[in-house]
Amino acid sequence: MAEIKPSHISVELKPPVGELRKMHAEVVKRLRSTEQLYASIAVLLDRFVQRNFKQEGALTHPGTGWKTLRAGGRWKGKTFDSSAKILQDTGRLRASFFPFHDKTSAGIGSDIPYSKPHEEGLNGLPERRMLPQEKQVKEEVKKVYDYYVKQAFNAVSDLFGRFK
Repeated sequence: MAEIKPSHISVELKPPVGELRKMHAEVVKRLRSTEQLYASIAVLLDRFVQRNFKQEGALTHPGTGWKTLRAGGRWKGKTFDSSAKILQDTGRLRASFFPFHDKTSAGIGSDIPYSKPHEEGLNGLPERRMLPQEKQVKEEVKKVYDYYVKQAFNAVSDLFGRFK
């Protein structure tokens, strides 16, 4: 009978396990640092609201925009202005929207008391939504998240180059 000799196999991990652990820890650290992520989402929401004002509600009321002024314009002193922009007489309402964020959320809002009645159509006012609904920003928010995750992995991918 022939003698069976033990075979030998050697495996070398590149990068070494210790380096892989460091890279994993760095990715986890970056993914847990969400302040910049939510700051970016707050900016996205602010851009939406500002574009919506510029387009007089076309983003929140597709096809129609905000309901027109009853008189077809507004009086400024003794002059009737038929080119008046809806909800933008002084610009105070538009300027009152401030984006906010922390480590777990992002949003935008206004502290002007007449903002909510216009947003929700209360007190006899027509609904003129200024804020986006989730479905209107979901895809853009997903792109921000995807970019954030990709950046976290890209930040450590250069380390892999050392082990080729």
